[in-house]
Amino acid sequence: MVELTAGTFYGDVASFAIADALLSEVHHPDPRTMPEHTHAVPHFCLLLSGDYEESAHGEKIVFAPQTIVYRPAHASHWDTVGARGALFFIVELGPAWQAAIEAQGAPRTRISDISGGETAWLATRLHGLFRERDPQSALAVESLLYELCGHVDTMRRDLVAEPAWCKRVAERVAADVAAHVDLRALAAEAAVHPAHLTRVFRRFRGRSIGEEVAALRVQHACRLLTGGDVPLTDVAAACGFADQSHLTRVFSAHTGTTPARYRKRLRTR
Repeated sequence: MVELTAGTFYGDVASFAIADALLSEVHHPDPRTMPEHTHAVPHFCLLLSGDYEESAHGEKIVFAPQTIVYRPAHASHWDTVGARGALFFIVELGPAWQAAIEAQGAPRTRISDISGGETAWLATRLHGLFRERDPQSALAVESLLYELCGHVDTMRRDLVAEPAWCKRVAERVAADVAAHVDLRALAAEAAVHPAHLTRVFRRFRGRSIGEEVAALRVQHACRLLTGGDVPLTDVAAACGFADQSHLTRVFSAHTGTTPARYRKRLRTR
């Protein structure tokens, strides 16, 4: 089996080394299937645009833009890029960051976040710094890397004890991100008190229902922005924001950039 060294990926690669990390964009312009392989360096992988599926030992992750995965070193997987190709942002971790993750108990297998978690937004902000290629941004990069590595434990949180109704509430919220969320109605469906709903949801999901909705809406906006020239007013409406100004304010808080700049960033590689 092939093991890929640091900075080596299937696809077209552009890299920038900074703050004991190697930041890379990996572009697959066409659909393809990669053979099973491993990576010598642990890393985060964020899908920015396109279609992608990853398999490992019977488990498949279907990526959409803003899906992020952490892969430990030497973990094998094989991949399929879909009809639209794929663009990734990859953060390979040097020894200092590996030690930071090992200090919290390094995961033995890959872990992923597909629901607009803070890990994806940290990586998105880091991607903006990668695009600037400014050696003077090392401190900002280092700060984001500390936060990113600190979220590995959040990504792999043990949900075994999570009540079934809590998972159903999360699925209900994610089913239509533009819909109005009524906490009392959600609590009634779950047959619990609204106060209990909000407390338990934060305990197992790591954020409030309001924060969950905002993150899912921004995630959906990111996906719409990769798909063409949809007017920002239409993106705002489709994602449940009051107007374009509301979209811009919430989007910037999560990603560190505006919707217009985010779309432009993905078009200029």
